[in-house]
Amino acid sequence: LLTWEVLRRVPEGGVWALEPQPTLVRTLEEQAAQLDELRRPIVLSGEIEALPELLARANGADLRFDAIIGRNVLSRSDTWAARLGLLCDLADRAS
Repeated sequence: LLTWEVLRRVPEGGVWALEPQPTLVRTLEEQAAQLDELRRPIVLSGEIEALPELLARANGADLRFDAIIGRNVLSRSDTWAARLGLLCDLADRAS
């Protein structure tokens, strides 16, 4: 649900979504296929720990974010401290 709300609120630029469950990745991709190519979110499949590698493979350039949002990113894992560090590193790239 966050992906679609972010798409509605972003006036320009891209939206990237990370989903660890393959069935939900397929659902997101099927829903996104209904949108114009420039409005489609880029859907990555994997756990948050793999996010830097997934972003590098998907884009290949120095990607920057204006904002990073998530749902249950820290509460669904025993490794919340490492996840928080990873998100802080990505947020540092945004500035």
